[in-house]
Amino acid sequence: IIESLKIDLGLRVSVASGGELRRAALAKTLSQSSELLLLDEPTNHLDLDSIEWLENYLVTTKQAFILISHDRRFLSSLTEKICWIDRGRCQSIDRGFKFFEDWRDRFLEEEFIDQKKLKKKIKEESVWAVEGISARRKRNQGRLKNLLIMREKINKHVKYLDAPKMDFSQSTGSGKIVIDASNISKSFGEVPIVKDFTFKISKGDRIAIVGANGAGKTTLISLLLGKMVPDVGNVKLGTNLEIAFFDQNREMLNSNASLIEIFTSDIEIGGSGKNDQIFVRGKPRNVVSYLRDFLFDRRQVYGKVSKLSGGEKSRLLLAIL
Repeated sequence: IIESLKIDLGLRVSVASGGELRRAALAKTLSQSSELLLLDEPTNHLDLDSIEWLENYLVTTKQAFILISHDRRFLSSLTEKICWIDRGRCQSIDRGFKFFEDWRDRFLEEEFIDQKKLKKKIKEESVWAVEGISARRKRNQGRLKNLLIMREKINKHVKYLDAPKMDFSQSTGSGKIVIDASNISKSFGEVPIVKDFTFKISKGDRIAIVGANGAGKTTLISLLLGKMVPDVGNVKLGTNLEIAFFDQNREMLNSNASLIEIFTSDIEIGGSGKNDQIFVRGKPRNVVSYLRDFLFDRRQVYGKVSKLSGGEKSRLLLAIL
């Protein structure tokens, strides 16, 4: 397992990348004798080769496994049953993830139709309750009780949370050239990251950086953004450039702060510290309303960052960016 995952046993934990740490944790888990594997988002931070190896391992293993993942392809390839946790209830189907989304959409459509019928029935019964309650009082009390039960059912219904409302409209003030890197080189001791690398990024480009864990992908981004100085060569940033950086380790989040404190105290994202208004791409927004677009409720907005799950922290970072 150690050889397959290309783990350097002599590497210090303090200098390992996120992917190298994830591979080490995975190898430690898989090397233990067990009948059941519990895998909580195992593909996070893994490079493409490691994900492919893990997928092949799980296809051939005799062990049972329970897998938590947001990797749709990974789930489709491996799963035979799905447990869906939704609004405080858990439902399961004896089919793999490739069938899940159609099943979920049908369930939500049926739920929507049932709620619509129930609201219509409540409206009709409410009209009756106002106009026709005088005769046959005993019988009417039973009908009134049913009306109260229906109203309670509607009030207790928790609405399904759809996708966050993210707007990725780009800024308009920058020039055509975003980054121009000329013959840059960077090494750490005997380990070269880039050598004589020339690269130009223009406005509107979409670029993927692919490489093994620890190869230097994050270092390359830091070089291109000017956060790190190359040993040789130079990097020129475009005019009026605004950079939004999504940190894979979420280190820019203060765990002890509340969500609203992060927004109102950060000058870079329009916070003044005086009220709950911020500027989002030049337009004033209420923080609570803005964070609701990213599926945070009022309780979370005034709660600590440390109480959020990993996925919620990622959503918060996207909201900041």
